[in-house]
Amino acid sequence: MNTHTKKDLCWCLLWFVLFFVLTLTLCTLDVQPLGPLESMIGWSWLNTSFHTLTGQSALLDKLTDISLYIAFLEVAGFAVLGLIQLVKQKSFLKVDRQLYALAIVYIVMACFYICFEHIVINMRPVLVDGLLEPSYPSSHTMMCVTIYGTGIVAVYSLFSKHTTFDHWFTVISIALLTFGVVGRLLCGMHWFTDIAGGLLIGAALIALYKLLIDVFQ
Repeated sequence: MNTHTKKDLCWCLLWFVLFFVLTLTLCTLDVQPLGPLESMIGWSWLNTSFHTLTGQSALLDKLTDISLYIAFLEVAGFAVLGLIQLVKQKSFLKVDRQLYALAIVYIVMACFYICFEHIVINMRPVLVDGLLEPSYPSSHTMMCVTIYGTGIVAVYSLFSKHTTFDHWFTVISIALLTFGVVGRLLCGMHWFTDIAGGLLIGAALIALYKLLIDVFQ
């Protein structure tokens, strides 16, 4: 294992550890029945104070969906790229390994999403159609950070000679990522720690992708 791979492994482990520490503390620190319908909220003082400060914006909530939908289109784009390579090369072994690594990260991301739909840490600060919904970690944040972040790494790896394309892809990705995360933070559909959890797991999955690229090469 070379130095670069060790560095990526350390970053990956660090982000995962921080995510699980945050998750654990949400179950144990300052847990109060301050959510809708007296649902229990970890880090309740911080979360309720921040939610009171930001309020709720239905418009911003809808606008942040756009960033996520574009991210899904990016996922589809990489899938199509992999399919094109498979058809042209007529061999799974000749498809770029960066795309296989990307598929693994997407699967891990989906597993985290499904897992936290069933393991409830915090409920949303607002009712959705009159019902409580799990809110930790913010799936919008996790997906935007993971998809756009790994996308930037993948494009630089796959299209290293196309510097103009790399540049604009990165600029647009960062803009969409930032809008998605900040929008979810301010729209009032999540607690502050939901966004923090989404950022941490997203960062961990980006580091995992870089690690997988190192291992596959």
